[in-house]
Amino acid sequence: TPGLRTSWTAANSVNAARVRWAEKDTGNWIESGVIPAGTLFFDIFPLDDQTTYDIQVAAVTGFSGAQLSTFEPVVPVEATPVLNSTPPNPLTTFATSVLGSDVTIDFHSPNDPNYFATRIYRGTTTDFGSATVIQTEYGAANNADFFVDAGRPVGTYHYWGEPINSSGIAGTLSGPEIAEVV
Repeated sequence: TPGLRTSWTAANSVNAARVRWAEKDTGNWIESGVIPAGTLFFDIFPLDDQTTYDIQVAAVTGFSGAQLSTFEPVVPVEATPVLNSTPPNPLTTFATSVLGSDVTIDFHSPNDPNYFATRIYRGTTTDFGSATVIQTEYGAANNADFFVDAGRPVGTYHYWGEPINSSGIAGTLSGPEIAEVV
């Protein structure tokens, strides 16, 4: 389960603290209990993988822990936990074939425990920046797989394959492979 360690510096470490966090821009704050004086960190668990959170800290100055300074910084710190930051190895094969108006994209996933899925992109030029994801094909490591992009109109298409891990971290891009529908 992903989490985040929040840490701060305190001008006066005799103050206790509270931490609050919320999914970015929701304002649905969750607040910690009182964190003892002299402690300068707090671990937030569990959090959602690849979700951005707003985080703030306040000093607790009253004996009962009820008196809080304002939560700082005014504009919250943003943090995104990543459960798995290791990208998978590249696809071992990536190819296209055309039958009528259907384009079949064949690929073989890497023999890598970080492999989770392959994003398949399609574009009408060799510029990957203008391509769009048309499918995320989930599968096992070291496995042959395919996707059929059915019913394409006449034209030339460029395809890329991008292996990803369970956190959506991408490995090396394969392609472009060109498919011509006539």
